[in-house]
Amino acid sequence: MIEKLLAYQEMDANLKNLEAKLLGSEERKKVASAKKYLEGVEENLNKLNAQAGDIYSSYEALKSKQEKALEKEKDITKALANLQDGTEAEYLLKKANELMQELKNIDAELNKLSTAVGEMAKEYNQIKNSTAAAQAQFAEYKPKYEAIRKEIQPEKEKIEAQLAELEKGVDKTLMELYLKKRAEKIFPIVFEVKANGKDFMCAKCYNLLDLSAVSKLSKGELVECDHCHTLMFKK
Repeated sequence: MIEKLLAYQEMDANLKNLEAKLLGSEERKKVASAKKYLEGVEENLNKLNAQAGDIYSSYEALKSKQEKALEKEKDITKALANLQDGTEAEYLLKKANELMQELKNIDAELNKLSTAVGEMAKEYNQIKNSTAAAQAQFAEYKPKYEAIRKEIQPEKEKIEAQLAELEKGVDKTLMELYLKKRAEKIFPIVFEVKANGKDFMCAKCYNLLDLSAVSKLSKGELVECDHCHTLMFKK
């Protein structure tokens, strides 16, 4: 039974190489990076739009506050012009100074908002330019990627047909375990255990096996390595 699983793994290595050729190609990397950026554009724009909304609300609040302060300033100026009492003049001058400081603070906050708007405009332009570049990259490399995929497809289908035939001779439980490991990106999956005197170890990571694992191997069972999770057998 193990021989049939090893034959399956040997054929599966050919499929693995084809997959690596496609996944490792520059064309596929370019397509993937462009696609990833384009998928994140909407989220970035939503964040900017939310920030723009906050800035607009702050601007409206500051302008309203500024208008009220200017109205108060007019009232104080008018009152000072018609003033006859010295005590009241001192009070009004104090209020006028407070209003001047408040207006300065409002101007400072408005300048900060103006700077934030400028930075946001730059970010919008960066997103616009980057989006155009990503779209161009995707448009250029997607056909090239598809050409490579189409080129290897006949060989891939041939190998998959051979694997389907080989699978028929492998125990169903073993096959399910093998495919589970394959999905976990472990490959190769099945190794012959490595002997070192009286001891036995994993041929991939050299993890020393305990007596229980050695006993199972001696009975013809497959054993999973506790460290690298590959499967081991003993002839």
